[in-house]
Amino acid sequence: MNVISIVNAKTSNVLDNFNSCKEYVNKEIDAFIVAAALKYFGMESLETCAEEVIPQNMMRQSKQDRRIWLHGHVRNIIQTLDG
Repeated sequence: MNVISIVNAKTSNVLDNFNSCKEYVNKEIDAFIVAAALKYFGMESLETCAEEVIPQNMMRQSKQDRRIWLHGHVRNIIQTLDG
């Protein structure tokens, strides 16, 4: 909590400070999602160019096709974590 500056989330009872604890949990979940995506796509850091991960022709596809591509990868990430 200190690293991400949510020090007010320290409590012995979450109900005493629910909003601060919720903020901490949401940031932790976001971090896990980003870490899973980085690992899945073989990215070294957040500075990796999208062009290295997203197929060149995908950016010319329809919004629906891009959504299907993304959801397919999200499904694979979840299955990878699950198994």
